[in-house]
Amino acid sequence: EVYMGWTEDPGDAIARTEAHARKSVDLDPDLDFAHWALGAANLAAGDNTAALDCFDHALALNPNNSDALANCAWPLMFEGRTQEAVARLERAMRLNPFHPDWYLWGLGMAQYLRGNCREACLALCRMSQPNDQSKAFEIAALMHLGEVEQAREEVGALHHLVPAVRVRDLVAPLGFRDPGIRDDLAETLRAAGIAD
Repeated sequence: EVYMGWTEDPGDAIARTEAHARKSVDLDPDLDFAHWALGAANLAAGDNTAALDCFDHALALNPNNSDALANCAWPLMFEGRTQEAVARLERAMRLNPFHPDWYLWGLGMAQYLRGNCREACLALCRMSQPNDQSKAFEIAALMHLGEVEQAREEVGALHHLVPAVRVRDLVAPLGFRDPGIRDDLAETLRAAGIAD
């Protein structure tokens, strides 16, 4: 509900998700997906440390849980540990060669944050169903590469996905410990022609 924008009250949706995930952990503390779900709830709530602890607990129970491994990327990125995020995403992709698009989204974000804009574009353009944030990072990477015309084309694609998209809506949910990262991204997106 929160990630797809299906709720009028994200706080309530996160609280319900966390309650259900905690109940799952209580019912079966050895179920890796229960810890993964609790990690996802913590991540949505902005608690990167708790999210990473839950994902790591899920991986301790099942080292082959590719979703938990890939989900680790977000709290790692938000805490500035982008090399670890890339390594975990690449391992998740090896474990699940038929991975969903959001693995590529994470890889593209992590590569962008490492300053590898060409690699970021390569990952993000492979998504079959990009979302607004993946498009935003692709646009920012293209701008940093000096490919302004291509970036503006992708702005058009972003407007097709979300007609009234605003920079603040794209960057506000990103839980970076360093607010400067969010500010730099916002400035780059504005330079590409996205309204504030």
